[in-house]
Amino acid sequence: MAEFGKIDILVNVAGGSWGETFRSGPLVELEPHDFIECYRLNVLTAFMCSRAVQPIMKGQGKGAIVNIASGAGVNPGTGQAAYGAAKAGVINMTKSMAFEWAPEIRVNSIALGGIETPHRPMWAEQVQQSAVSRNALGRLGTPDEHAGTVLWLVSDAANFITGETVAADGGRR
Repeated sequence: MAEFGKIDILVNVAGGSWGETFRSGPLVELEPHDFIECYRLNVLTAFMCSRAVQPIMKGQGKGAIVNIASGAGVNPGTGQAAYGAAKAGVINMTKSMAFEWAPEIRVNSIALGGIETPHRPMWAEQVQQSAVSRNALGRLGTPDEHAGTVLWLVSDAANFITGETVAADGGRR
């Protein structure tokens, strides 16, 4: 606000299936702490950032928020229960925000599939092959491809879209 005088868009992209404070894995190996920390990273950060810009966007009469979700929030995966539950929470929270903050603010989410990013070279070959085998395009997505989906959702070309989750998963099967 200090630099530009307004906030037009917010993209909540922080998230992960595991991190320094929690782990992923089979349900029987997880602790309540793993679920809580996964939720904190994936859902609470998006909530806090969105809540911070909401009064500004409402006051401007216009704004767009995009929450980065995951296909794991829609379809279950082995070893991904905490992450899937958190991303399902992001998807549901997106719908709630859209209904509560309309018509001034449009809120949507993107359910990403496997994506190769600079911080993900640790993807084991087996995990990468599994992600690739589950989509029609037969490869991981790229950050640039997902940026295009975000740009479309925050643009005026998507002015009549809110509360939706766009699947950007390479045609997950």
